[in-house]
Amino acid sequence: SISKLKNLILNSTNVLFYKIKSINKKNFDKIFIDINFKNYQMLLNDRNIALDKGNAINIKFQEVNSDIWQNGKRYKAKVRLKGILNTHWFNERRMSLKIRLLNNETIMGFNEFSIQKPRERQWPFNSAYEQFSNTNGVLSSNSDLLKVIVNGKNWGIMLAEQSLGKVYLENNNKKESLIFKFGKEEIWYEGW
Repeated sequence: SISKLKNLILNSTNVLFYKIKSINKKNFDKIFIDINFKNYQMLLNDRNIALDKGNAINIKFQEVNSDIWQNGKRYKAKVRLKGILNTHWFNERRMSLKIRLLNNETIMGFNEFSIQKPRERQWPFNSAYEQFSNTNGVLSSNSDLLKVIVNGKNWGIMLAEQSLGKVYLENNNKKESLIFKFGKEEIWYEGW
């Protein structure tokens, strides 16, 4: 109705101020990712190859050793670039990374997960869909926002998204089984 539209317009600045204020006040979990110089150069080399090609279709990104720190605890991990679209790694700061913790350890209940800019997963829409799916008994990936520091550089707030696998199934009280992926991202490039 007209009165609801009028109230929305009149209160829009209050709503935006409230949302921005609450985002700044939230205490996000923080992780530190330490990748030695040689291994970080390997990631950047993969990035340059993908940038020259314009996408990462048919490129197998190299996994490198790293240390992940959270709440003062160190985790050994393997890290590689993630994504086939250049938006994932166009900027060196805030590249999308796939992280696999070693020794069956977990952070936030995730053993294998990716970090990316929230917009890569259409945040907050994809997050709302995940919550809706999980509430209604449909398995969906889990994600959460966290602060990320890579080699001492603040990458800001990024989205950590759990990979589907054994730990994911255990966290959802499901028996270990086959997980299938339907779809082929390469189709996005058809006709380009």
